[in-house]
Amino acid sequence: MSGPESAMLGGRLAAEALMVDTCLITSPGSGEPTWDDEDGTYTEPERPVVYEGPCKVQRTALEPRQAEAGERTFAVEAARVDVPMAVVGVRIGQRVEILTAEYDPDLAGARFRVESIGAKTWATARRLRCSEGEATP
Repeated sequence: MSGPESAMLGGRLAAEALMVDTCLITSPGSGEPTWDDEDGTYTEPERPVVYEGPCKVQRTALEPRQAEAGERTFAVEAARVDVPMAVVGVRIGQRVEILTAEYDPDLAGARFRVESIGAKTWATARRLRCSEGEATP
C-alpha cells in the first residue's frame, strides 16, 4: 500500500469516527401522492432507501438565502451531510433525513435535498451539499 493510499484510509477512519449522527437517504417515490379521505391527508409514494447509517451534519452558512416560487418566499439553508465513502448510489435530488443527532437534538428530523455530491481522488468522506427550505407566507 502506497503512502498516499495509507494516509487516505487513515483519514477515512478518522472521518467516520466523527459520524455520530444517523441519516436515511431515499430516492423520490414513483407516482403521485394519494389522498386519504378518512384523515384528510396526502400520503407520499414509498421512497426507495439508498442508505441508512452514520453521518455528520454541518451547516455551511449562517444566513439563509431567499428563493421564490409562485407567490411564496422560501428561506433556503445550506448544509453538508458527510457519509462514509462506502456509500454509493447517492444522486442529486434525493432526500436526506436526519434520524438521530448525538450532540444536537434539534437536528433530528431535519430533511435536506441533495444539491451536489463532492468527488475527488483522495476523499475521506462522501460529502453531500444539501439544502433545507421552508416556505414563509
